[in-house]
Amino acid sequence: MKGLYRAAMVMAMAGLLLLLAVIGAGVSYPHPFFTIGTLVGMGCVFLSLPLFFIAWIGQLRQSVKTKQYGWALCIAIFGIFLIVRGLLQIW
Repeated sequence: MKGLYRAAMVMAMAGLLLLLAVIGAGVSYPHPFFTIGTLVGMGCVFLSLPLFFIAWIGQLRQSVKTKQYGWALCIAIFGIFLIVRGLLQIW
């Protein structure tokens, strides 16, 4: 699962750096760099989110498998807290 987490982190960082490059270039909509850069940058960021979630589930599963129930409970509570907090911000 560490490889999956690293892949998600690299993808998210690449997306954010690409979005910052578009902002730093100061280009606007009709410019091809803006169109392609924002599309690829946001795509990388949004594709990394499910990978982070899968890595989190894998870490939770590994904690239960090694009988570290306290750590698994902490991970689960923290994850549920973040999900609920995110959903409440949407509404």
